[in-house]
Amino acid sequence: MMKKGLLIALLIFASIPTALAGLDGQCIIRQGACSNNEEEAILSATGASNAHVSMNTTFYGYKVCCPGTKIGSNCTDEYYRSQGTNSAFSTQILRLSGEKNAQVEEIHTQSGWNPYPNSTCLSTSSLITCEYRSSCQKDTYCVMKISNDTNAHVQSCEKAAYPISLCCSTFFEKETPGENPIPGFCRHKTQCLNSTKGSIFQNNPDNFQCVNDTQYTGNSYCELGNWTSRTKFVAMQMAQIAGSDPFTLFCDTRENTLNYVQYIVPGTGNTASSLLSGTNNFCVLNYNGKVIFGTTLNSDINSQDNHFIETLSTNGLSLQNCNVPANAEGRFAECGGSGGKVFYAKGLQAVIYSRDSAIGSFNPIIFSELQNQQQETVFTIIKKIIRRLSGTGPTEQALFISKLQMFDRLYVAQGSGKTVRGTLEGFQTKTAYVQYKGFGSLNICNYVKQYNGTENTNPSQTEAICEQDSEGFSVAVHGSSTSGIDPEEVWTDLTSSVQLS
Repeated sequence: MMKKGLLIALLIFASIPTALAGLDGQCIIRQGACSNNEEEAILSATGASNAHVSMNTTFYGYKVCCPGTKIGSNCTDEYYRSQGTNSAFSTQILRLSGEKNAQVEEIHTQSGWNPYPNSTCLSTSSLITCEYRSSCQKDTYCVMKISNDTNAHVQSCEKAAYPISLCCSTFFEKETPGENPIPGFCRHKTQCLNSTKGSIFQNNPDNFQCVNDTQYTGNSYCELGNWTSRTKFVAMQMAQIAGSDPFTLFCDTRENTLNYVQYIVPGTGNTASSLLSGTNNFCVLNYNGKVIFGTTLNSDINSQDNHFIETLSTNGLSLQNCNVPANAEGRFAECGGSGGKVFYAKGLQAVIYSRDSAIGSFNPIIFSELQNQQQETVFTIIKKIIRRLSGTGPTEQALFISKLQMFDRLYVAQGSGKTVRGTLEGFQTKTAYVQYKGFGSLNICNYVKQYNGTENTNPSQTEAICEQDSEGFSVAVHGSSTSGIDPEEVWTDLTSSVQLS
């Protein structure tokens, strides 16, 4: 059996969101200890108002408690000196007259200023910036209030007596989507980085352009701070349509999923390929004798520059537009007049349609309910949504898809008590991950050995990895067109070539 550690390392990016930490809210000066696992102490104080402070967080009975994780008061990782190489960032927030029983002053940079000898900082695992204001603005949190710019006492943020507020913002490290991701920062955990301006070492994160949770650019969709694809939600809904029936679902480029896209669409003089230029990857579902397609669009289905509806005329439809109920913004709903063949999710600009017969009734996943659920995983939210709609849990295959991030290809098949499901991800270097369940005594790992010649137990040299557990087999193939094994070349062998009956 191949070593488990490398398999987990190759797949961890597909199932675990980026860990984020920083200042999560307004700080407070508390008597006694800070709230366990919710707050960190950065200073101790003689009281909640008119107080002196100590750099030793246990010296006085009051603590300056800040909500969040991985928060501290060290000054060793200031961002402008670290040049992005350290694992924590900090910024100076106050100068102290001593290590204990100290008065405080603002951080001043003007010449001729004789500063207090001790610095105190606020540090997190993300970039943080602070400023002094009469009140903290939107997207900033008060750390404490001070009575003057020097020779000052401190008080807790919720009190109103002192005129100066120390206001701080955490910026979370992110990457742009696509083949060559660029690092940068966003102000909120649940935002995704869309583009950058300037150098990441300029300590000016306000230059970075971020999108909010549930917003998208192209086919890239921001899901609670991590980029995924809109195609994922199409695939989830299609897997839910099939339910427990035998089915095959695969997602890929339109050239690889559609049999022939160069035919002329009647009445238009255009090829289907040209009319489909505003689409992204396609998914195809085969079940119960039906063939159902799904894709996402780069403009609304009814916009003048979107010709997608015209391609449906080859299937006997005469739709001029797609009208869905006004209350169906965040879910798939039938296009009026389509005879149950075309369903559109307006908020996602996603469409599911049947080539031959009506799709029939199904329980729609309400994607709009994913908003403002920032404390739960998408996996948990989707289970709740579908269970409330149908009285049962979501299908196992829909949940498998819900936990994916970005993927180039998806394949799911179930039948005869067996399941094959996998994804292909990456750009120049790719990883194929496939799970097999219900294959009994058939040892999938013996088959996978052929890709390495012989079983290689050295993870650093292994490119095809197989592991067996109580549920079945998991296979990961990592490489590129220039390596010993190309996941693209073996993808079909590992997925659609596997017989379930």
